[in-house]
Amino acid sequence: MRADDLELADVLRVGGEIGASFAALWDEVWTGTELEPALLELCRLRTAQLLRCSSELGAREARAVAGLHEDKVTALSRYEISPQFTDRERACLAYTERVVADPSGIGAEELTELRRYLSDAERVGLTLAITLFEGLARGSLMLGIAAPAGMRRGLAGQVSS
Repeated sequence: MRADDLELADVLRVGGEIGASFAALWDEVWTGTELEPALLELCRLRTAQLLRCSSELGAREARAVAGLHEDKVTALSRYEISPQFTDRERACLAYTERVVADPSGIGAEELTELRRYLSDAERVGLTLAITLFEGLARGSLMLGIAAPAGMRRGLAGQVSS
């Protein structure tokens, strides 16, 4: 299955129980962690940038847009030097880059820096979220998933409908 006009919800429906479970986990990431949705969205978009996944770059998670402005998204590739980003956001985005590029290369120094800004629960939540974001971006690239039309409002309801 590869057609550049497939939509994510269709692909997840074809995936049956696994697709439905993925969609439920996706929705849980946005509601079940202590991290603010705008921060998660920045990390999701940075993952998509690193993997050059246009369908994920074109998507916006509805739960995150209230706290995130497009000018910040535009500056995302320059987060290290842009005054639009907080130190907490920079630490999370740097961690995101390391997870996507070389997870085995994450050292004690980087984890210490991340712990300055995140609780243990937040760090675990972020790590799990990044792995899910990366999985969706890679799967979208492999399956030729098209950018969604409009705002993404969760996945579980789309798969079951």
